[in-house]
Amino acid sequence: MEAPIPSFKSHSKKFQICGHSNGIVCLSTDDHARVLLYNPLTREFRDLPNDGEWLGVWYSSPSDVAVGMGYDSSINDFKVIRIRETGRMTWAEQYTLGLNTNSWTVMPNSNSELFDFDSDSFALCFNRTFYWWAWYFEGSSFVIVALNMDDDGVFQIVPKPPRACIGEPHDRSLTVWNDSISLVCYNYDFDVDIWVMDGFCSWKPMRTIKHLTKVPKPLVFWKGNELLMEMVSWGEIKSYNVDTKEIKDVLQTDGLISDFQAVNYVASLVQLKGEYL
Repeated sequence: MEAPIPSFKSHSKKFQICGHSNGIVCLSTDDHARVLLYNPLTREFRDLPNDGEWLGVWYSSPSDVAVGMGYDSSINDFKVIRIRETGRMTWAEQYTLGLNTNSWTVMPNSNSELFDFDSDSFALCFNRTFYWWAWYFEGSSFVIVALNMDDDGVFQIVPKPPRACIGEPHDRSLTVWNDSISLVCYNYDFDVDIWVMDGFCSWKPMRTIKHLTKVPKPLVFWKGNELLMEMVSWGEIKSYNVDTKEIKDVLQTDGLISDFQAVNYVASLVQLKGEYL
């Protein structure tokens, strides 16, 4: 299915996917100045408000440094989390689609100030838990943090495998594989390591893809056991079957495009009470 994208011309020409679920995709400009929910099947979209509480901070305007969307099955509704900062303060806010307030709510118990987030920090939402990449100030290291929808903004560090290189966005991916969270990392030796989360605090090594001839950026599992990868600086998208070790060409561009994103989209008729393209 091909679908047009709502115009971002008044803000930035670049946009990113900040989550998806039940046929709805969250799109944002790279600076998060504009965030919207979009149903590609019905072509309906809904802009989210760009205001919010300032927590009494008067000395500078807040900026949004990270945005992520997920589905809350307990209330049958979509939630969007955004991390805001002023340079002196960092806090988290939540937007719930079904509420009639059409506004953001501060999560007062959030510990987001312990971490440094950036525009591509959001990884995925799975089983009512948001997962993010972040820099942990106290530990002086890159970490994976989890935010459960019941925890009122409290981020928890998820221990990573010892060999996992998660410092660079092009080297890492959190994706769902066989109904489990999978961490996929390029290890700087043209190899790709794959782990599956085994409980909240441990990872089980599953595969290592060896002898690739180009630097890969792992994207997402699709078609069962096939891993979609971007060949960095080559404009190629390839699919690697982790069982048969067969690699297939999926997309070839002129090589100028980079920073691909991919999601496993399932169409739906969910309404957003917004506008149509």
